[in-house]
Amino acid sequence: MTVGNFTGLAAVQTGQIPRDGGTMDLHNMLVMTPTGHPDPSTVIAACRAGARGILDLEIAPSLSEAKAALQKVAAHRQSPFGVKLATADSEWLALLDEFIPKGLAFLVLAGGDPTQATPIVEHFRDPSLHLLWEATSIEEVEHGRQLGISGLILKGQEAGGRVGDETTFVLLQRWRKEFGPESSHHLPAWVQGGIGLNTAAAVMAAGASGIVLESQLLLTKESSLRKSARQWLSAFDGSQTVCLGERLGATYRLRKFPGCPIVEALTQEEAKLEAAELSPAEKRTRWQNIVAQQSQTAEKNQVVFLGQAACFAQSLADRYVTVAGVLQGIAERIEHNLASARNHLPLSPDSHFARQHGIKYPILQGPMTRVSDTAAFADSVSKAGALPFLALAVLRKKATETLLGETQKLLGDRSWGVGLLGFLPPEIRKEQTGAIRKFKPPFALIAGGRPDQAKELEDEGIPTYLHVPSPGLLKMFLKDGALRFIFEGRECGGHVGPRGSFILWETMCELLLEYIHSGGKADQLHIVFAGGIHDAASTAAVSALAAPLAEKGVAVGVLMGTAYLFTKEAVEG
Repeated sequence: MTVGNFTGLAAVQTGQIPRDGGTMDLHNMLVMTPTGHPDPSTVIAACRAGARGILDLEIAPSLSEAKAALQKVAAHRQSPFGVKLATADSEWLALLDEFIPKGLAFLVLAGGDPTQATPIVEHFRDPSLHLLWEATSIEEVEHGRQLGISGLILKGQEAGGRVGDETTFVLLQRWRKEFGPESSHHLPAWVQGGIGLNTAAAVMAAGASGIVLESQLLLTKESSLRKSARQWLSAFDGSQTVCLGERLGATYRLRKFPGCPIVEALTQEEAKLEAAELSPAEKRTRWQNIVAQQSQTAEKNQVVFLGQAACFAQSLADRYVTVAGVLQGIAERIEHNLASARNHLPLSPDSHFARQHGIKYPILQGPMTRVSDTAAFADSVSKAGALPFLALAVLRKKATETLLGETQKLLGDRSWGVGLLGFLPPEIRKEQTGAIRKFKPPFALIAGGRPDQAKELEDEGIPTYLHVPSPGLLKMFLKDGALRFIFEGRECGGHVGPRGSFILWETMCELLLEYIHSGGKADQLHIVFAGGIHDAASTAAVSALAAPLAEKGVAVGVLMGTAYLFTKEAVEG
């Protein structure tokens, strides 16, 4: 079992974290209006700041309204701008032709069926117009390559509007493997979904060409969002969205609130179409048309298709105020994080975290029932340099004591731990706790646990980690004195929360930085990131994201479970 290539050191050595500190050119930042909300004000502000503003006309208003928005952008922008389009209708193509001499330089094709995009690609042969292809899956990336486009927008499931099954972090890694900088089929990619101050650095460390911002800018000074929507959005935490249409072949992420008429109407239409005797293609087309029609019933200046990253909008607006301020702030954070990750190497062998846990690499092996419930497997993980965790699951007293005894005997003074479920029936929990007191494993972690449960083990001299799936729980746990946390995105297996890794990690990093700024002791915090981590590229991304914490003295590690599933030791065990 080899884990050496899973560390941030390997990432730096292979160039995934730029040695120059990763200066971010604002030209590589794309600012796209949320789907169905083509606000020219943010596009103009982005262009004036030096970024690339893109007016999203995928689910467009009327042709006349679109033309008015384009005229406003063309009249006030100070650099080239772009448009996102889904239709090959001749009137729309003629409209865009009109604006190429007026600064239209980028056209984003809204992904999906490549046969619908072919007429658009064939129509726009003007070399001054750069064609980008939106991809929500690796299959759509391949479609874009076949179309001969200039670059990609990788749109993760966290984004608003049309999305796929894969989160930004997973899609980014799949792109890197098949179409990344080292691939013979390389396609440059800009990343959309879950982008914040720190995740922006993460995607750049993983090899992306740039980032895409949309709902993150809805509370900036220039945004035309109405007051009532601003008030609602200021309390948004990323969980108030819903994805509809997955079984119809076209998934859309929308904002959700109690009694939301559009969500209620679409939910009913979704059920009707699922039961209809139509072909999959017919169902998909009808669904897409219904979604477009329903979105037009929203009040003016309301956002229907809202990405989870809108939860960053309030803090970004509070800190940076304007679109230009946010863009510059993110650019500076990217540069800072990449330089800091390069200097501190938070996930390198013998790191601060690794030394504190008595291991070679800052890697925890996540407990998995029927995989990591043998002493032999724990021994293999330990010998390879990581920290193994036994999955106790619902084991009763005798089985628990046997497993802990065998592991203690086999591993001796090497580090290992036990993984518990915080929601077990009291009788089973009591039996497992008794066995833990008897054998005293060096570490423990509790999934679905509470600070008082962790304290019970800490009082026995067993450092204990808690899974924390939401920002609200993190605030509560910090208040209750807990200091060891696992931030497990929904890319993980087993018990997960509603947030993907990027949304969760970004939120938690900023909360911890606030905690430290308010007097919390950084050197007492032990933070573990989990969800979609398995190699040098993914740990390079985590290194860049977590760099502001590591430089303040926080011990940073990663947890992997699924990556072990098909190892020789797991299969034979």
